Amino acid sequence: MKITTCKSCGAKITWIKTKNGRVMPCNVPAVNYQDNIKGSDLIITEDGQVIRGTIVKDNPESKLQMIIDGQGYTSHFATCPNAAQYRRGNQ
Repeated sequence: MKITTCKSCGAKITWIKTKNGRVMPCNVPAVNYQDNIKGSDLIITEDGQVIRGTIVKDNPESKLQMIIDGQGYTSHFATCPNAAQYRRGNQ
């Protein structure tokens, strides 16, 4: 997987082709997630599936063991401070 740099904010990103054929910039590194239809996070898998779930964060102080269903990436549009400049229709 090729890692590049966001031209706007300088963050490390990778480009993933979604199932509908569009290429999406995603944050690096990958995150662990748990499938959850009511989850607040959208995760993009390496094969281009967009999954609703919950990002599993490592918490060594927790006595509960979270089940990890897979690894994926979060959309860079959700975190880039200048994302509005690159949305379609703003050109």
